Amino acid sequence: MKIKAVKIKLSQYILDYMKNILNIILLALLVCSCGKKTNPVPPEFRSPSSVSNLTASATNDYIKLSWALPTKSLNGKDLKNTKYVTIKRKLYDAKRFKELQKLRADATSFFDKSAQTGNIYDYLVYISNDRTGSVDNIIRVNYQGVGSKVNIIGIN
Repeated sequence: MKIKAVKIKLSQYILDYMKNILNIILLALLVCSCGKKTNPVPPEFRSPSSVSNLTASATNDYIKLSWALPTKSLNGKDLKNTKYVTIKRKLYDAKRFKELQKLRADATSFFDKSAQTGNIYDYLVYISNDRTGSVDNIIRVNYQGVGSKVNIIGIN
């Protein structure tokens, strides 16, 4: 009988010990949790701001787009980990933009040598990190070679 009583007490002791260890682990997880102790930021606020000073000029051989890179994300913090600049183009009356090129993240100009005179093109230029950047303007070029008409179109 004594051996059986000792086994029961030992089993109860081990169970109590395991419960205590489990409680300590749970308490440690609750206290430490994970991540930084800040308010969560919606992913769209980590997106880069739009490029600025978007301009276009034309020669008989190409349309040149130029811009200034953003330095801040949409939440006003310094922009980090930029990956590339995306250039998209569509014909004036087309419904969708098509990607022309992805450039290095530090690029500030692009030469569209595939543009054909007599067409009206709309261009989008934006920078990306792990999120797609903001687009504030479309630049429209009525391509007639040298002296082509260029308009900046705001996006609402």
